[in-house]
Amino acid sequence: MHTNRKIRKTTHNATSILTAIGKAHSIPVYIGASKALSRPAMHPPTDIHGESGLDGTSLLPTPTVEAVTSPPAIDAAFAALRAQPPGTAWLVATGAFTNAAALFIKYPSLAAHVAGVSLMGGAIGGGFTSAVLGMVDGVPRVGNWTQFAEFNILADPEAAAALFGHVILKKKITLVPLDLSHLVLATKEVQELLLYGSGGKGRRGEREDGEEGRAREGKTTLRVMLVELLLFFAKTYRYSLPPPSIHARGETDKQKRRLRHHRWAPIA
Repeated sequence: MHTNRKIRKTTHNATSILTAIGKAHSIPVYIGASKALSRPAMHPPTDIHGESGLDGTSLLPTPTVEAVTSPPAIDAAFAALRAQPPGTAWLVATGAFTNAAALFIKYPSLAAHVAGVSLMGGAIGGGFTSAVLGMVDGVPRVGNWTQFAEFNILADPEAAAALFGHVILKKKITLVPLDLSHLVLATKEVQELLLYGSGGKGRRGEREDGEEGRAREGKTTLRVMLVELLLFFAKTYRYSLPPPSIHARGETDKQKRRLRHHRWAPIA
């Protein structure tokens, strides 16, 4: 759907990621909303997510399957959720809430059928958690787009209002605001786990550049790609917004270049 970049690019990114993890033929991608419910699409500048909306690596593969164009995304979502037993299926939205709101507007009976709705967006502030959100002109910052606004909400406030004000859904919503997501930091240890896996074994060895270095078993092209994407977003998020918007710590550009040394394996 719309937000990071235009719908054509975000759809391509979704199908590329599924190709990378070997799920392109088992998880269909439907083309969502290209704009907010009642206002034009809002895209962040390219210095955050890059021109493609998913910059930071050259390892993203060409999609092996195209997005599904029929039925429309909202109808497909309704059919998938309705096919599950009552009170068991969850709807998850990690970007602007346009698709989620449009789904329940078109199919109001679905609200009673789903177990819940998980939304990543918004911000509480006021010491809701111990997350450090920073200061703007001496005033505590709450949002990540303006001093008070979080991007996923700001991109389609009418969609957010439709969900939060829904007489049934408002009791089923689990909200993950910035106050929570900023507690989940990709520390050096987390990056190592992503890159090598829990079973990766350290050993001394020769790097491709001839220098002695540490090689690890378990490292694959897919793992390198994911860590590169993480580091790119962490860096742009840090320097494009007021501090301390840091989702990853402990890597430098020099260390990033070293990611591609040592051991390789097929993406899928």
